[in-house]
Amino acid sequence: MRLVDDLVDVSRITRDRLELRRTRVEVASVVQQAVETCRPLAERGAQTIELALPERPVHLDADPVRLVQVVGNLLGNACKFSPRGETIRVAATPQDGEVVLSVKDGGVGIPPEKLESVFEMFVQLEAAAESTRLGLGIGLTLSRRLVELHGGTIEAHSEGVQRGSTFRVKVPLSPMASEDPTPNGPQPRGSLADLPLLDGIRVLVVDNEPDARGLVSAILENRGAEVTAVESAAEALEEIRKHRPDVLLSDIAMPGEDGYALIRKVRLAASAPLLPAAAVTAFATAGDRAEALDAGYQAHLAKPIEPSELTAVVAALARRAAIEN
Repeated sequence: MRLVDDLVDVSRITRDRLELRRTRVEVASVVQQAVETCRPLAERGAQTIELALPERPVHLDADPVRLVQVVGNLLGNACKFSPRGETIRVAATPQDGEVVLSVKDGGVGIPPEKLESVFEMFVQLEAAAESTRLGLGIGLTLSRRLVELHGGTIEAHSEGVQRGSTFRVKVPLSPMASEDPTPNGPQPRGSLADLPLLDGIRVLVVDNEPDARGLVSAILENRGAEVTAVESAAEALEEIRKHRPDVLLSDIAMPGEDGYALIRKVRLAASAPLLPAAAVTAFATAGDRAEALDAGYQAHLAKPIEPSELTAVVAALARRAAIEN
């Protein structure tokens, strides 16, 4: 399904039919969501992902879903073509009006004469031919075109075969990147003050990543929701049994039982078969959305999360619960 989605995206770009949904997005959030999409692959290879992110917020005027797709493609390749136990390093550095995003691995490497051709459609390196996890060779082509649509560049660097690779993406900073809104100044578009109130709505948030749980909880609590946050499907099921919430928000990729297993158990439970629920996940393709809805969720929210979309979905699901009850 992902390969088909990538091919469709490449076709859209080639025909000038892919539109970016730009917004002001924080770089660290993009990187963290890309890491989340690739974490299962890294865990299967006993690989470690090291992050080096800016200490202060750095913003881009970009399509967050597409940037997550770019970094996720690069990180996925690093996992596929690196040995077990390898450390993969991901960094984001502001530099001369740009953000430099780099993914460095110690894997199969790239011959010098192939450093440019790896971005061509369907190209696969002979050094990686023994891998059982090869794709179609379109991920780097798609990544380069998405980066170019953002006004940026992408380059590959390697000392040669079996000496690892580094991919660097450069994307222009947002024109407002150095500006901090003041309390008395105009509110930025999509600020929390503009979001719908969620007074008294009880929301259960399930996510194994502390930062993701904290972000969702903070947005909802700011608008008056009563939030309980847990880190596993097992904890969520126990919480639902004891204190049924009005709305369930769950990640998909979690250790042990994932979000699909969770919602299936919820739908079979006598205490909460109709509990309104939304998947909040970095798995953001059309195929991922269809799979989430088929599993039993009523809504699908892609990370990085847009506060306006999150609060609107929670409000709509809570209204649905009130009507059904």
